[in-house]
Amino acid sequence: MSSGAAVLSRPLALPRFSWWWAPASVAAAAVTWPVSSLSTGALDEYWPVGLHMAAHEGLAPGRDVVFTYGPLAFLAFPVLVGTATAVAAFLFTAAVHLALVAVVMRTAAKRLPWPAALTLAVVAGAAPVPPADVPVVLVLAACLASLADDTRARLPWLALGGGALAALELLVKVNDGLVCVVLLALTAWRSRRASLVLAASFLTSFAVLWRVADGRFSDVGTWARLSLHLLASYGQGMALRGSDGDLDLAVLLLLALGAVALAQARTFGVLRGAAMWLSLACFAFAFFKEGFVRQDPSHEAVFFASFAVVLLVVDWIEPEVRLCAILLAAVALHGPGGATNAAGETALGVVAAWLAARTFSRRRLVAVLVPVLVATALVFEHGTNAMPKTPSVSPVRREAELLASGSRRTQAIAAERAEVRLLQPLSATMIAGLRGHTVDVEPYGATIAWGYGLDWRPEGVVESYAAYDPALDAYAARTLTAQRILQLPWSGIDDHDSLWQAPALVLKELCDYRVVAGDSAGVTVLARTADRCGAPKRLGTSELRAGAWVQVPAAPSSIVYASVSVRSTLANTLRSLLLRPTEVRITARGLGGGTYGVVPATATDGLVLRLPQVHSLPQPAGGTLITRFRLTGAPSARVTFYALPLHL
Repeated sequence: MSSGAAVLSRPLALPRFSWWWAPASVAAAAVTWPVSSLSTGALDEYWPVGLHMAAHEGLAPGRDVVFTYGPLAFLAFPVLVGTATAVAAFLFTAAVHLALVAVVMRTAAKRLPWPAALTLAVVAGAAPVPPADVPVVLVLAACLASLADDTRARLPWLALGGGALAALELLVKVNDGLVCVVLLALTAWRSRRASLVLAASFLTSFAVLWRVADGRFSDVGTWARLSLHLLASYGQGMALRGSDGDLDLAVLLLLALGAVALAQARTFGVLRGAAMWLSLACFAFAFFKEGFVRQDPSHEAVFFASFAVVLLVVDWIEPEVRLCAILLAAVALHGPGGATNAAGETALGVVAAWLAARTFSRRRLVAVLVPVLVATALVFEHGTNAMPKTPSVSPVRREAELLASGSRRTQAIAAERAEVRLLQPLSATMIAGLRGHTVDVEPYGATIAWGYGLDWRPEGVVESYAAYDPALDAYAARTLTAQRILQLPWSGIDDHDSLWQAPALVLKELCDYRVVAGDSAGVTVLARTADRCGAPKRLGTSELRAGAWVQVPAAPSSIVYASVSVRSTLANTLRSLLLRPTEVRITARGLGGGTYGVVPATATDGLVLRLPQVHSLPQPAGGTLITRFRLTGAPSARVTFYALPLHL
């Protein structure tokens, strides 16, 4: 090892006060506050508002609602829907954000001078890691630090705190909570006492938090079962393909992380090193799936940002390994999902250049000149984006002041609701038809229910596209109990047909609700009525090969639907486990035809193909009368047609 490397392998002297990192962490967290606004208008989707509303309305997890996030998920989305949940979400976000910045600061300060440690902490705080995902990073950092300590002295304390945090994370975001449990198990195995403490802490915390979330213990089994269905079927329900180049970069980064982790693991001993490597592999695979099953810019950003931050929270022992980790973090911030963080990439590039110069050269001039040249090159590449923004605590101060003032909160909520009503106007007749009744908004629109102050009672999966498999579809249909439905213009997520999204739920709506009001924009109000559908009658069965057309039989005064049993292959099953399955699509001809993606699992619940032209029957504008269709993306399928008599 060179003399420069020897110097860097020892902890460097801190400033005069050893606690300098604490106020520095608070300052860094304040200037990198991740929430730009508490306004619901700042959200790209409706469902975070629904999470807040579910908590306000006291909807019980498992019995009333199950979503891809947990019953305390509103904590990860600080928006001003109601005072209690907004304050709780603000405090949760502040706590996990400050903890992340402090962990990076403290870890880096062990082996780097304070300017470099502060730089890494600011970069980590500015990275777009969602608050819901930050606890996983914190648990991973704590587990790796514990594995590095061969004394096991603090292992019971890690088990105690980690078990509580894992229980909280499970109720905030289910898949992240499971990752936390796996990480803690990989660490606590070294001590029987720690393992028992972990189990006790997790179970006790879960029980307490479950009650805080208005959950009934009798519903835990239902919630757990359906949550596992959500996790297992998410890939087929939400798969979206993006750029192959982005995916290739992610795979290369994962391979590089594996090599860096292996180099670190060699200093831990066989068992602890294996646990360390498996912990990083578990984290990397979980976030790779999160970023690339649904490969849109926002999900890619989560992967690349989380990847970069994890590299900064680990205490890399060897200076050469530390250098590689910082360089990989810079590459991740340069990746497609984090390309907007040019300033972070530049900052990491400068720190890496300084570290390389100090590691491999004894000359001070080199240690100064190399970072300057790297900074110049990155500024030349990114322009003004490479320069850090002027530090400001205005956003966090503004939001804290808003939440602290009752009158300002009331005014802000009133203004937000008025804005919702302006963007989605409803006629006086429609509003009168909704008042005094429980209301569901389909296919998604919790924000609209909030804006009009409606008594919101959603079907169980909150937004219909989340019914990814037959169990979830049946649950959604069973929990559709609202007296009224505000049916927005029929639309499916991505390129899915609106009638084929949660097919069992759609059939329930067609049979149990009538149109009582509507407008020219295609918005209708549906009133609950007695079931007007008779027993289904089988019309015939066909074996369908990929690309072959099948004719749709007619049945007067009936809803015609098809149960499509799609056959998969072993290769597609493996592909689904590693990334995402091959997309299955149906091309339909006739009124309402087109080419649509379908979820193979729920296609067996009945894809609606023909609807009678009846004014009181809910249906997409223009009607639905499919005459034939064909399947692609699967080798074959078995299609059984049914007629559902409609009693008008």
